[in-house]
Amino acid sequence: MPTRSMAPRRLQNDNEPVLGRIDRSNDVDVFTATASAEGSLVVRVIDLTPGLRPRLTVRSRSDGSLLFDGIRDQASIEPYLFTRLDLPPGTPVSIAIADAAGLQGAVYTVSAGAPLDTQAEHTAALFLPLVVRK
Repeated sequence: MPTRSMAPRRLQNDNEPVLGRIDRSNDVDVFTATASAEGSLVVRVIDLTPGLRPRLTVRSRSDGSLLFDGIRDQASIEPYLFTRLDLPPGTPVSIAIADAAGLQGAVYTVSAGAPLDTQAEHTAALFLPLVVRK
């Protein structure tokens, strides 16, 4: 059964990262945040310890409804996990982060806020040509 490592910590809607740590294999870190006046909220789990497979679960704090539940796939080339939620302005949410890989002592950072200009909702591909000199 998952266990919480601490009381829920509040994330400001300023995209500032907050350090998190998975202390035990069944540890769940819990955070809270509130949708902006525009109603959008992006939750990011980044700066992952190698091997960490974060599970991100976001629920409405008012009625407990599930808004997002996802795990970073081992095959993913993206070194992070995020979700963009479009909610009524001021909606409070609960954010739970666990590790699907069962690592102990793994660290990550979590942030919440408005979408960033550089953040795409879909995976973007970058083409880098190979130059061979003869």
